[in-house]
Amino acid sequence: KKSLKEGVKIRRLAARLQGTVQVMTGISSAAVLFYGGVLVLGGSLTPGELLVFLSYLKAMMKPVQDFAKYSSRLAKASSASERVMELFAETPTVVDAPDAVPAPAFKGGITFREVGFSYGNGHPHLQDVDLTIAPGERVAIVGASGHGKSTLVSLVPRLYDPQHGAVLLDGTDLKRYTIESVRRQISIVLQSSTLFAASVAENISYGCPDASLEDIRDAARLANADEFITDLADGYDTILGEGGSTISTGQRQRIALARAAVRRTPIMILDEPTTGLDEAARQNVITALERVSEGRTVLLVTHDLDLAARADRVVYVEEGRVLENASHETLLANGDSYARLYRLQQQGFADGAAA
Repeated sequence: KKSLKEGVKIRRLAARLQGTVQVMTGISSAAVLFYGGVLVLGGSLTPGELLVFLSYLKAMMKPVQDFAKYSSRLAKASSASERVMELFAETPTVVDAPDAVPAPAFKGGITFREVGFSYGNGHPHLQDVDLTIAPGERVAIVGASGHGKSTLVSLVPRLYDPQHGAVLLDGTDLKRYTIESVRRQISIVLQSSTLFAASVAENISYGCPDASLEDIRDAARLANADEFITDLADGYDTILGEGGSTISTGQRQRIALARAAVRRTPIMILDEPTTGLDEAARQNVITALERVSEGRTVLLVTHDLDLAARADRVVYVEEGRVLENASHETLLANGDSYARLYRLQQQGFADGAAA
């Protein structure tokens, strides 16, 4: 309601300003024309000189009219630039340690050692998390929304640093390495990845600018995307709409997977990669996930327990704690929280299919 009220106020002010300028322009033109006409009739001014004065007046008034017309846009641009400058002026809370060194090539072993983290609102989002992931292991992280799954995986590329404990890669604390050298070896695929108004090839190579066209095509094949890309009007040179608006959600996700594949990093983080997809698109993405993740350490955050079942191990997180940590089959046999959630989800699918 406040936004609507302020918006109406802005429109009224803009309309009043433009109207005032138009009236001033009309009065000025009329005054010059009247006085100039008197001078022309008196012989002290020629009709041609009067026309020159009128054209000068019109040229002088045009910038004033443009200013009135674009004043609201200028105000918006000014406020936007202030926000941009504020963003540039922000001091990152995660920075390199003074003695940080470039990271070596990772094998992909990840260890969370007594990790505790909070966003600063007094509520702990992660509490005493102890978790070890072997190189090349695919681990699904599941649980209810808001219980710390995405926060946990965000600590690996150092989007945040834990307040307690440590995150280790191949046995060494992440803080010993420079942030850039760590992130260079980690690929991330989000639920909604950003695509740009550029060619398909440029979108895939975004994280690896030096990739050749053959590297891009190989990555697209791994991501199960080569077939639909070659069917586009200009193949890999097809220009996508902003945000990938000219292709389907499933196709956008496969291009995002190809972008991760072309980087060939030892660690891959997948955050809800199949959410919002229909069954056909979901199966295409799952096939692509299995190809792209081969031989890499994978952290998969998902609510799709059928997808989680394909992982080597499932970690069930609740209230920021790891409550269960074993294979899908073992957790089902235990009959605890994960097993109950899985059966509820399967029952929901069965009811949906019956309907």
